[in-house]
Amino acid sequence: MEGDENVGYINKQLAKLYGYYDKDHQWYRVVFSTKETEVRFGQYNIFYGDIFVRRETGVKEVPKYWWCGENWIVEKYTIFPKIDNELMDNKRYEPIWVLWSMDGKYTPLPLNWNVVKRIVHSSANPSKLLPSTQLEADYQKAITESRLIKRDREVLDQERKS
Repeated sequence: MEGDENVGYINKQLAKLYGYYDKDHQWYRVVFSTKETEVRFGQYNIFYGDIFVRRETGVKEVPKYWWCGENWIVEKYTIFPKIDNELMDNKRYEPIWVLWSMDGKYTPLPLNWNVVKRIVHSSANPSKLLPSTQLEADYQKAITESRLIKRDREVLDQERKS
């Protein structure tokens, strides 16, 4: 794992710059994909060598990043509504960036503090939105403002009646 010696330094810098959700979970961190697991509820095939034995349903600890090979991953601590039946916890780290090349081969990139700092800064400070995202943000703002106007009108109407 190229960059293994830097991961401690980078995670300390991220904690220093962006802080913690609680004493055990900083908001952003860097991890190596093959070292991460998560607890999931699901159906799992059980094999004896190459022979299928049975299918079991239950909770199992499984590799978290099975889909991306051996790469560094920048994660953000995220809190979800408790509706996901497959994952056992609604507070968890979610990937925001995989450090791999965009050459179609997804070659692992070395861990670099300046790269991680830019990725996290962009995630924590989304000041420049893509056009489609900006349209969605404008739409949501307009909806919120119209709700506030409607609420204000209802309050005024109530005051006039009393």
